[in-house]
Amino acid sequence: MSIGIIVLGEAATAPLWADFVFVAAGAIAVYGVIELSRHQPTAAHTESSA
Repeated sequence: MSIGIIVLGEAATAPLWADFVFVAAGAIAVYGVIELSRHQPTAAHTESSA
């Protein structure tokens, strides 16, 4: 998201309040990725008989 905003200038005409929304959305996304990496479920190992 930040590549599009900073490098490509996609939010150049966005109002100032939208910048805060972009930052909040990014922070929530980072938090979600960190939480998912901490609580990864283990894969169930099942053996099938042939």
